[in-house]
Amino acid sequence: MSRSDVSTTQRNLPEFSQWVGAMRLEADVADNEDFDPATILQAILSAGTFEEAVELQSSSLLSGKNITNRVHTIYSFEVRQSDSKYTDGKDRSLGVYFIVHAAWEDGTQFTYGVGAANVLAILWQARQFDRLPGKFQLTGRDTDAGTLLSLMPVKVSVKA
Repeated sequence: MSRSDVSTTQRNLPEFSQWVGAMRLEADVADNEDFDPATILQAILSAGTFEEAVELQSSSLLSGKNITNRVHTIYSFEVRQSDSKYTDGKDRSLGVYFIVHAAWEDGTQFTYGVGAANVLAILWQARQFDRLPGKFQLTGRDTDAGTLLSLMPVKVSVKA
C-alpha cells in the first residue's frame, strides 16, 4: 500500500488527503542539504580540537521532544521528507517533518525538528491563519508508544 493510499483509505477524509499531499509537495521542493547528518559528522571528525568537535554537535537539528515546556516564538517552518527509517513499513507516517525556525524569549534564535502529526497540523494552520510569528510551547505526555507532543499557543498578557 502506498503512502497516498494510506491517507485516504484509513481516514477517508478529503481534507486530510489534500493536506498530506500539499505537505509532501512542499517537501519535494525543499532543499535538504542544511541538515545533512554526513556533513555534520564530517565537520566533527575534521575539527582541529576536541573542544571544537564537541561544540559542532550543536549544529545538528534539535528535536522538539527536547524543548517541551519552554515558551518560544515560532517564526516559520520548512517541510522536509522524512528518512526512510521513519516511513518504510509504517502506515501511519506522514512521510514529512518540519524544521521550525524559532527564538527563545531572550531573542536567541534556534531551529528544531518535529514530526508529530498533530503538531504539524497546528503549525500548518498557524501559517494558514497568519498566526506566525507567535508564541508557543510544546508539551509532552508519556504514552505506551512514546512521548505524545502537543503544540499550544501561549497567551500574551497585555499590561495596562
